[in-house]
Amino acid sequence: MVSEILILVGVVIGGIFSFAGTYFSTRLQQKKQSEREYQKLAFDMATLEYNRLYEYATVSKKSVTIAPLESFITYYLKYIEYTQKGSITLEGIEILRNYQKELNSIYNKE
Repeated sequence: MVSEILILVGVVIGGIFSFAGTYFSTRLQQKKQSEREYQKLAFDMATLEYNRLYEYATVSKKSVTIAPLESFITYYLKYIEYTQKGSITLEGIEILRNYQKELNSIYNKE
């Protein structure tokens, strides 16, 4: 009787560890997958804006300084971070706008 109880306790403990391992590894995979999707989205949005500005500069034949693509990607990563927090407020838009100006000012100094 005692050995059967010990076997049952071992099976229950093993099941708990197995469930916990599966649960946490699944959660980690989901989180990393979401991060990759957000990074891909930021890259796509940044590329579209960068190409649009480049085409405008080419067509208008004006001397225009365009920040590197990494600046646009960084901005859109921050943009996605704000949108994940909930609805965008006027304060949030102002923060994002200032962040973008700050990023662009780094490259305009060079």
